[in-house]
Amino acid sequence: MRHWSLGRQIMGGMIVLQILAFAVFSFGIFKTEHQGDEQDRYFQLTDQLSRVDALSFKYTAVDASLRTYNASPSIGTLEQLVAQLDTTQTEVGILQQTLGSASNITGKLAELNTTLNAFDTDVVALKQAQTKFKEADTSLRDIGDEQIKQTKAVIEAAYAIGDSFSAYRGNLALIDAMKAQTFVRDFLATGNPELLEDARALLATSTDNVSQIIQRTQNKPYQVFAIEVEKLLSGYVTVIDQLTASRTERRSLYTTIDSHNIIASSILAQLIQQSAKADTTNRAELPAEKNSSVLTFAIASGAVLLFGLISSAAFVANLRRDISSSISEMMAVANGDFDLEVSGLDRKNELGQIARALDVLRKEGARAKELTLQNTKEANKRIELEQANAQQREAKLKKER
Repeated sequence: MRHWSLGRQIMGGMIVLQILAFAVFSFGIFKTEHQGDEQDRYFQLTDQLSRVDALSFKYTAVDASLRTYNASPSIGTLEQLVAQLDTTQTEVGILQQTLGSASNITGKLAELNTTLNAFDTDVVALKQAQTKFKEADTSLRDIGDEQIKQTKAVIEAAYAIGDSFSAYRGNLALIDAMKAQTFVRDFLATGNPELLEDARALLATSTDNVSQIIQRTQNKPYQVFAIEVEKLLSGYVTVIDQLTASRTERRSLYTTIDSHNIIASSILAQLIQQSAKADTTNRAELPAEKNSSVLTFAIASGAVLLFGLISSAAFVANLRRDISSSISEMMAVANGDFDLEVSGLDRKNELGQIARALDVLRKEGARAKELTLQNTKEANKRIELEQANAQQREAKLKKER
């Protein structure tokens, strides 16, 4: 009789399960192929609905990023939005190729793709406008800091030579410029355009005071500082104008983008509605006997799966029990229990080989133990004999003395 090893037993079981699974699968294919076009349409519409649902779920990330940007505008959020739109467009393209032109939602998918293209273009434009806005903000800070520094230099130079008029006008210019910078910072925080108008008025007053200093300080060493301050004030106003234009562009683009988002969300809702309606209608029209084949296929598949699980569980339980027994016997032999009777010596698989090897080790251990005991006894006898001889020699020496 031929005995199989554990590996062959496992492979044999897997082959049997595969044969059963293949038989059930073949049966399902045979039944399905004879269902006709209506059965194919049933699965196609079900798949279409699931794909549209998945597309709608992915689009929620786009809507969330847009709301995040509205609450806290940043270039990083716009970059994330562009990436999400690209992913969504890719999914729409795959869906169009998968469903083909015969699908009932082909027109809506094309409309969605057009909207997403416009959406993506405007987001890229908004990113550029946001970059300009950020650059203008940085320029305002740099120019403002330099203008205050140069104005203070004018005031100090005027005080140094006793020019109280220039020092007074310089202080007025400095105060108005600092107030203007405060208004600009408040505008960046709140977006209130009236703050920029107030800043412009203060900058105009500051520029007028600096112009009076320039006229009065002709041929004086700090006139060059005053001229530089006037240039910086003019540059500050120019950047404010750029900031205003960038803000207007950003607001216009965001309004357009929000409109794209509303349209895209509406199209996705219509896609889901159409797909769900078609799927529901098709389910209602599908004959009961066609659905029964699917149920039969599912039951047969479940039975094969259950049989495989039960068989696997039983095999694993027996294997674990045998391995646990072998481990216990190994530990006993390792602890010096050489009188143990090793089980499984008659097995013809790997566990039998382990048992026979363990039995050899047990016998060798028992033999080594017996030899050790015998050597110990002989050593003890030699020691006793030597001790007796030593005592006799000692007694003889005492008599000779």
